[in-house]
Amino acid sequence: MSRAFVVTRLRFALLSVFALGCGSSLQTAPTGAVRIHTEIVDGRLFIDAHPREGLADGLVVELAAGRHALEVRRGDAVIAALAVEVRAALLFDATLREVEAETPLDPNSERRAHYGEPPVLPLVPPGQPGRSRRGEPQ
Repeated sequence: MSRAFVVTRLRFALLSVFALGCGSSLQTAPTGAVRIHTEIVDGRLFIDAHPREGLADGLVVELAAGRHALEVRRGDAVIAALAVEVRAALLFDATLREVEAETPLDPNSERRAHYGEPPVLPLVPPGQPGRSRRGEPQ
């Protein structure tokens, strides 16, 4: 191989890489921004399940246009969550508030809400005279 051929190939390779790099920076996806308002100071911000540093009130994060999930976690527990739709070249204000931990649902809670609390019957040994098996007078 001649030296001219190698130089030409190297120049072509460098120009191709440069053109590829310029083309990708000129054709970036449209972006918008989200300003986060929160009173939570001891949580960690996650955007689309990826951790971000520095949760603070008024934090502005630039994101690609489209839907994004914002979460604040304390340990493994999600304490605040919000879905946002980011629009190109616009600033969106998002407020993340801490939610109360949900208590496990009582399977009888709907029945109790509809019928009220069940009556409490006195405990009476079965077969006691004057009482039915359910403890009601005969």
